[in-house]
Amino acid sequence: MSRPAVFVEPCAGLANLSIRLAAGGDSRGPVGRFGAKAKYADAILDLLGLAPGMGADRYLWAEADPAVRAVLRAYPDPEILSGAAEQIAAWEQEDALLLWERLRHAGPISETSPEEVARWVALLSSNRLINVAWDETRGRFSNTGNGGDTFGGPEFCNLARGRAGLERLVGIEWSPVEVASDARSLLRLATPEESRRAVVFIDPPYRATSGYGFQFGRRDVIRLALSWVRAGALVAISEAEPIAALARLGWSVVEITRRVSGKRTHFSKQQREFLTISGRPRSGGSQ
Repeated sequence: MSRPAVFVEPCAGLANLSIRLAAGGDSRGPVGRFGAKAKYADAILDLLGLAPGMGADRYLWAEADPAVRAVLRAYPDPEILSGAAEQIAAWEQEDALLLWERLRHAGPISETSPEEVARWVALLSSNRLINVAWDETRGRFSNTGNGGDTFGGPEFCNLARGRAGLERLVGIEWSPVEVASDARSLLRLATPEESRRAVVFIDPPYRATSGYGFQFGRRDVIRLALSWVRAGALVAISEAEPIAALARLGWSVVEITRRVSGKRTHFSKQQREFLTISGRPRSGGSQ
């Protein structure tokens, strides 16, 4: 497949597929996050007929979490990324527990500034293997989902990992990037010509696995996917199970669980990974 006119991640998370498409190699988001697709990125791109480092003419992302949106908007700005890395380096000298408490009580994050991007990355790298999101009731960032955490353990407050993650992103040369809050709005942001040369990767909250704190149900996912297909795009949905309703319409289903090396995700109910694709896999994948 040729370079996409637009690569779309309606449930972007840390946009690991876009990062790998743009930069190739072992590129990935600034922190490890529950449910992120860094380890599956090459396999998914291959099945879509894309190559790491190929890039796209434009990127469209949607993310419900305002803090994550703020971080995504920093990706194309090396000054913000470098400033955030420098801020984390300064925090590495502080007491880990006091820093954790101060940063998570400092209010919600919605601004793309070096300090706020650094705060979010520090919170995530402080307590790995779990989602950290703003809790309006408690007035602080708290753990979400059903996974474990590293609080008080040897991995707790490992800020050097987060700083290195930001520094990895600095050298990526991005085509234009647009970040929205609503996955359904992205189709309106693409021209008809772009849509016919678009590749869309949807990574919604998985059914019966750890939640992400935002509602985007199976019906919403199917409606969104079919809207992009009608516009001419190639669409793939990642899930812990095949999307049966789409398979009945002739979509391909490929299990990619064994297409990656390394260990399974820690603390996860999800043990299998499927890609449901609006057409035949573009590589040697079999149904």
